[in-house]
Amino acid sequence: MILAVVLFSSCYYVEQGSVLFRNRLAAQSRSAALKSADESRQEELERFFTGVERIRDFGVERLGLNDNGNYRKYLELDRDYLVAVVNAAAPDSLDPFLWRYPFLGPAPYRGYYNPEDAAREARRLRDKGYHVFVRKVDGFSTLGITKDPLISFMTEYDQFRLARLIFHEQIHASFWVKGHISFNEELATTLGDMAALEYIEWYYGTDSREYRSAEASIHDSRQFAADMRTLSRELEILYESFPETFSEKSPPASAAHPPSADRAPEQADEQAPESSHEQTPERASELEAARERILERFREQFRISYPERYEGDAYRNAPELELNNAFLSLYRSYSGRGPGYQALYERLGSVSAVLQTLETAMKDPESMNVTYRKGDDPYTIIEQLLES
Repeated sequence: MILAVVLFSSCYYVEQGSVLFRNRLAAQSRSAALKSADESRQEELERFFTGVERIRDFGVERLGLNDNGNYRKYLELDRDYLVAVVNAAAPDSLDPFLWRYPFLGPAPYRGYYNPEDAAREARRLRDKGYHVFVRKVDGFSTLGITKDPLISFMTEYDQFRLARLIFHEQIHASFWVKGHISFNEELATTLGDMAALEYIEWYYGTDSREYRSAEASIHDSRQFAADMRTLSRELEILYESFPETFSEKSPPASAAHPPSADRAPEQADEQAPESSHEQTPERASELEAARERILERFREQFRISYPERYEGDAYRNAPELELNNAFLSLYRSYSGRGPGYQALYERLGSVSAVLQTLETAMKDPESMNVTYRKGDDPYTIIEQLLES
């Protein structure tokens, strides 16, 4: 996830940005963290730092990721996550609600260090009629603006989970296409998984318990993403049969007047989906009832088929989640086109080859026999490469 640039676009974000920089200032060097740690924790921290350095070296030397100084400092936090992130979507669409930020452009999420602030934003959007999903995030990339630290709760992670997190964020720091959030997140999600698996294979071997566990974790995350795509397609068909159902209860100024580059950041703070039609409560109730029928059928089928389709228990309780449009739009942003990225990885054989190929294709498309112009969705490059 990319967060830093979205923390400074208004007075509101100055508060979030101040926490970011306080955390950066509070982060210690590894040697200082070891000296200040209780004796009972020093051995654990030493193992943790050694593992992180091994992962970083693998990313730089074998995957070609940038050696940008991230994860060289350590921050103690008294909780098991870094920020609370809000996602939203209209009740008749899987298109995400977008917040617009300077430099970054529109993004389908907003992060808060204070969970009460996240809850307040969630209530604001729910009051306008949106579906909302609030999640806890354990890491993000600042794209080189600051050096991202290790966080104390990461010491509980196994090597695969730690590598997955670090590689995801380092891929952001190494390869980022402005204005294409979904592409960046999908790419980092798929390649972060495969980079972590490459690392586990290199360090533990394919016959190890660690490798088998990592494979099972990736299998289940991909299976759940596929289930979310299937559910999303069914809901999209439903929504197409219910046109002009939703309009915001109190549209913000930015919905009527889309943000532009010459407006102040405070004015260009958010961009709601266009919804100029009248509210139709009866149709909205019909839509809600139809959606609930689809979700109930999905939940029942998911529970029944889970043992034969999943290898672990990580997603067993998924039917208990609020599977609303905000949740589904989030999954679409991170893995909606995941199979295409995976297919390119399998064709090219390594994370480094995928990143090098995409970078070359964007800079010199003719050399790769693809058509691409600045501003195009970079995913079209992947489609063309897979068709060739």
